[in-house]
Amino acid sequence: MSLLNHLGTRRLVVIGATVALGSGVASLGLLSAMVPPAGASPSCTGTTTVTCTFSYTGAPQTWTVPQGVTSASFDVEGAQGGGSTGGAGGQAVATVDVTGVAVVNVFVGGSGDTTLNPLNPGFNGGGSGGASVGGGASDIRIGGTDLSNRVVIAGGGGGGSNAPSSNGGSGGGLTGGDGGIGGNPTGGGAGGNQTGTTGSGVQGSGGSGGNGGGGGGGYWGGETPTMGAAAGGGGSGFTSSGTGMTNGARSGDGTVVITYTPNLSGQNFNKADLSGADLSGANLSNANLGKANLSGANLSNANLTGANLAGANLTNANLTGATTTGANFNKVTWSNTTCPDGSNSGASNPETCAGHL
Repeated sequence: MSLLNHLGTRRLVVIGATVALGSGVASLGLLSAMVPPAGASPSCTGTTTVTCTFSYTGAPQTWTVPQGVTSASFDVEGAQGGGSTGGAGGQAVATVDVTGVAVVNVFVGGSGDTTLNPLNPGFNGGGSGGASVGGGASDIRIGGTDLSNRVVIAGGGGGGSNAPSSNGGSGGGLTGGDGGIGGNPTGGGAGGNQTGTTGSGVQGSGGSGGNGGGGGGGYWGGETPTMGAAAGGGGSGFTSSGTGMTNGARSGDGTVVITYTPNLSGQNFNKADLSGADLSGANLSNANLGKANLSGANLSNANLTGANLAGANLTNANLTGATTTGANFNKVTWSNTTCPDGSNSGASNPETCAGHL
């Protein structure tokens, strides 16, 4: 089944991975909405690099992997612990293979600040202490929603205490930061590590029930101290490589940013209106662009190997650096086109990029 029906001069609309930010709603496919013009702001759909940002909602969210996408980059940041001295959330960045995966489950941690989140402070593992609530972890889960399905985790910060200068431990890297007491950087709850031998000893959840700050959520949660003057420890983070993690990178609620590159190879854009579209770097190998309106389009560094552009309008288009091996340019309109080798079609008579591909 082709990606597009005959659209005539209508703006290109294609099936897509539309992520409704804040609601967790996503739909299956490749693209949804108009192909963005050159210089358009990043959105959850597009033809080149696409960025989707998930904010805290207090509930799990989902992202459906678009057709043809084989990997995605995840920038995950945990939430800050509660109280005026709550520890900052951690950060974990990793590129993950998503081949054949239909749905990625996204958990964005909530701050332990009860003013900011009165109904669900510390969402995703923040522990409750007598003084404050620990920050929730943020994580990505593939293949299910259980803790065992987590593949990228950023720990939440430990909750602060009621005593001055008693800071919650930072969420985050291989080991979460320890909570402090009375200006000392230690003496509070211990941060979680990679094995559970420090911190709460519980995967996913920070320690609860102590008199001080609650532990932050994480791969392994942070500990809550028994002393009311002490702050909670931060939760640990996780990536499969054990790298790409930073302690104490996030204030407030957590966030998850997903970046991916759509695959347009072999798709049918016959007679589509792509005027002004930013297709720079796009994989359009073997795509059907016959009679498409590509006037003013940016095709720089695009992969056009084996693509059909017969009858296409390339007036004012930019093809600099494009790969065109085996492409069909029969009866193309070349007016003022920048050719793949950087020359201008206007230098030829009749105007063409022949010999400059």
